[in-house]
Amino acid sequence: MRLFNKCLFLTIVLHLVCSNRMVIKKVTCLSMDPEFSKFDLCQLNTKKDNRIDITLRLLKPPITKALATVQFLFGNSFKMAMINNTWDFCQFMKNRQRASVFGRIFDYVATYSNLNHTCPYNHDIYIRNFTLMGKNTLIAGPSGVYKISLNASINRMDRLYVSLVMAVTN
Repeated sequence: MRLFNKCLFLTIVLHLVCSNRMVIKKVTCLSMDPEFSKFDLCQLNTKKDNRIDITLRLLKPPITKALATVQFLFGNSFKMAMINNTWDFCQFMKNRQRASVFGRIFDYVATYSNLNHTCPYNHDIYIRNFTLMGKNTLIAGPSGVYKISLNASINRMDRLYVSLVMAVTN
């Protein structure tokens, strides 16, 4: 029943996406294992349509197993979780399920990144000129502040944290 409720909620969200405008306010990148990886670049350029650039340098490749925990939070205190799920990223890349929540979020980022093949990843990972301007939003809810965070467990260890804080207006 819980999965049904999440799917129903997501369906409603996706049908109402055109009515809101999202502006990225902050991006945070943290490497929890500096011997494994390092963020060479993690910036938000507010002068160019809120474009994000991220470069993750892998110091000990390859990535053969990766779990992605995505949280979608609402409100200034970010205590109300709209989504809190974990996906096997390597399995997802083998069988891209576009109907899933993770697939919908990933589709926003995929065209701006080099995350375009299955595991293993033997190279640095980047996201270039990512923007939400001119796109349908993921959020069809009240105006306010939202946060999407990604915790990545790579090769069975917590390694990365990336978050975006966004303002949504109707």
